[in-house]
Amino acid sequence: MGMGWCCSETGNDDLAIDYHLRSLAALEQANLPFQVANALDNLAETYGERQQWEKAEAYKLRSYAIREKGTNPYIKLLTQLSMARLYIHTHRYPVAELHLAQATQMAGQHYPALLYEVHRDQALLHMHTQAWPQAIAALQLFWQNRKQAGDKTDLTHAHLQLGLCYTATQQYKEADKHLQTALATAHRQKSLKQLEKIYEALSALAREQQQHKEALEYLQLYNHYREQRINQTTEHRIVLMQMQYETQKKDEEIAALRQQLQAGHTPAVAAQYGLSPREREILQLLVAGNSYKAMAQALRIEYETVRTHLKRLYAKLSVSNNTEAVAKAVKEGLV
Repeated sequence: MGMGWCCSETGNDDLAIDYHLRSLAALEQANLPFQVANALDNLAETYGERQQWEKAEAYKLRSYAIREKGTNPYIKLLTQLSMARLYIHTHRYPVAELHLAQATQMAGQHYPALLYEVHRDQALLHMHTQAWPQAIAALQLFWQNRKQAGDKTDLTHAHLQLGLCYTATQQYKEADKHLQTALATAHRQKSLKQLEKIYEALSALAREQQQHKEALEYLQLYNHYREQRINQTTEHRIVLMQMQYETQKKDEEIAALRQQLQAGHTPAVAAQYGLSPREREILQLLVAGNSYKAMAQALRIEYETVRTHLKRLYAKLSVSNNTEAVAKAVKEGLV
């Protein structure tokens, strides 16, 4: 799934959709329901980025039907949040509230450490319905949790959203403070997508205060970073298409091997390559199609720790990427 995600992150939505559809077909043929659900989610999110909500909902509902048959409370919680976000963006707020209520209950019972994700989506709902005090309260809870966890990406998001809320409530000094903090972090992370959004928000804030010169300067910077992101997308397109072809071949090999395993043709188990118990857990989650963030949450470790384990894992298996690691694990019966 990493290839499709890479395409989406650089703005290659058409390429991402094509890759996700190919992955979906291979996974359906291999009869791997939960990996199929992941592919459906990826398609839904990509169509959501394009605001093609009808298609996004169709794929999301198919994924939801698969995941509801499972018993893993962690997956069920994330599914409820995902459905809530879909219905928030399609302005079906009562349905979104039902999913958020279920997610809140499930997080409280099973995963209190994930309540920050509930707060983030509650804030999104309140912002859409212009319930600004409630949005600010939810965002402050989200911000406090992410600050404690040291998650700079989520902190940037929190400061940006707080800036938008304070602008809407004419608390301009607070709005500027949060947007400037978000801006500094986004510059350090060199996130063109975040910089684009933050400069757009700063321009709107300046206009609200009748600061037309500053509004124009921020709008010019918004255009600058938007153009940079578009140019970067164009430069990456050919490379990504080449990667797609190579990765597709590996995915076909993985799907065939998984099908053999399900049919009972289990390959001989090879030596364990000296993997630690944690590295085996990481490998199992990788084979199941989990993202780095999902692995970190499932194992209750930091995102960077997951990356460190994966680097060691690659070295021990003599592979260079996720696809090769999954192929080797399945082929040699390491999971």
